[in-house]
Amino acid sequence: MNNRYVLYDYLKFFRKKFWVFIVIPILIIAALYFLKSNQKPYFQGESLIFTNQVSSKILSNPDLVRLKYKEEIPEELKENLNVAVKSEGLVSFQLHGANEKEVKKALQQASKLFVKDLSTAYDEKHSIKQRFVEDTQAKIDSIEQAITLYNDKLNQVNISPKATESYAEIVLQQEKNLSKYKNEVLKVKQELANSESPQLVDVTTTYVKGESLSIKYILMGIVIGLQVALVMLIFWKYIVDARAKQK
Repeated sequence: MNNRYVLYDYLKFFRKKFWVFIVIPILIIAALYFLKSNQKPYFQGESLIFTNQVSSKILSNPDLVRLKYKEEIPEELKENLNVAVKSEGLVSFQLHGANEKEVKKALQQASKLFVKDLSTAYDEKHSIKQRFVEDTQAKIDSIEQAITLYNDKLNQVNISPKATESYAEIVLQQEKNLSKYKNEVLKVKQELANSESPQLVDVTTTYVKGESLSIKYILMGIVIGLQVALVMLIFWKYIVDARAKQK
């Protein structure tokens, strides 16, 4: 066989075996239909938890959260648990199973424990901020007293020029510190006012039927079938040519 006509020879062979390009995709589609029609229905549950962006390595990492809280799930459902970050400050626990009540109960149990741990971390952070406000407010009060004291000294009649300069520098520095501390306290107070404690927002379950054979799967079957048919025919042709040469 002339090597210049190898492609033509293959195309000629493909045309003779054109039925393979029809049969294989049909078989693939039939297999997909069988798999989909035998898929059992199940209940898909989801709980939404507001985290308030609690900064904890364990409580903010979906993989670590799943590993920790799947221990609260019944043994037969443990591997069905999935944890995802839906949006900033919102985490989703997802669980599926055959029994709706078991799915919902397991979700609520794991979610409530997660919220409890989040609340503990939130309270600690909240307390630290409150203590900061209290401590900084004490500094502000002390600075205001110092400023009043030095201003009174500056208003004395018999004060020396050197003392006046020294007191004025102290007052200026203390006023800068006062402005800085007041801004810090205002910022933290706003954060405290706007913060909300973590909470379980909602728990829902949805009945999921087995998927029907949609256009998507039919097209997938056609594409996969054509690829498989092409590979089969190439090997088939290769074997035919090899046998012909041996003869």
